[in-house]
Amino acid sequence: MIFFLWWLALQGRAQRNDCNLSINKPIVSVSKAGRPAVAALTTVCQDSLVQLNLKNHEKGTVVQWRLNNTDIPSATATILVIRNNQAGVYTCTVKNNVLCTNPVLSDPVAITLIPKPIVGPLMRGGFVGTPCVDGYEKLTVTATGNSSLSYQWLSENRPIERANSTSFDVIETGVYSVRVTDSDGCATVSGNLTVIPATPPKAEISASKGGFCAGENVTLFSTRGRTNVYQWMRDGQPIGGIKDTIIIAQAGVYSVKVTAPNSCST
Repeated sequence: MIFFLWWLALQGRAQRNDCNLSINKPIVSVSKAGRPAVAALTTVCQDSLVQLNLKNHEKGTVVQWRLNNTDIPSATATILVIRNNQAGVYTCTVKNNVLCTNPVLSDPVAITLIPKPIVGPLMRGGFVGTPCVDGYEKLTVTATGNSSLSYQWLSENRPIERANSTSFDVIETGVYSVRVTDSDGCATVSGNLTVIPATPPKAEISASKGGFCAGENVTLFSTRGRTNVYQWMRDGQPIGGIKDTIIIAQAGVYSVKVTAPNSCST
């Protein structure tokens, strides 16, 4: 009887320690953060978020994520979002405290970071031309990276058409920046710079329709400028309206005087 109990104890210990028979090996996938169905590369740009997903989690198992063979504190969910540029070798262990107390280890996943381009501050080159008549102010930027770089200048965070070199000639007041991208697709945006060049503002008028009948109205639109001041006129006389649009209901010849923050007018 004693021998039989000793044999059962040995069998139970062998079953508990043979974890590969009790628990499936963890399978880990790499995805976009918050989008487990969208696969991601293991080599990513600096400051990117990457998500590791335990695909075959079994009920009753305990999960522990590791970085470089060290347990990550509180990383016991079935997903792990990698942030703060924590590159390294990640693994996932699972165990069942009833069937298997020894953890079963996943295959390693190596996350590698690509440094983003380093972009210096925007430099002003001074105004070129005749103030309030014509001219521009040149902006330049210096950037370095591990591969070839491309440039996209932005005005109010919007891309400027055909502005793709290390310099840009500013003719309109605004907030400017530049996005520098390397051949791996990693990008850095410079700091913002507010520029008020000594150039006259644009002043063009368009209408919502070509004419109107009695009792109707038409909306007139001037060239938009966030910091401009507008003075609308009918038949050469000032009328109400200081914005870039005005609604009219009277026939006449309409014009608008646009004044920029640099005191230049058109």
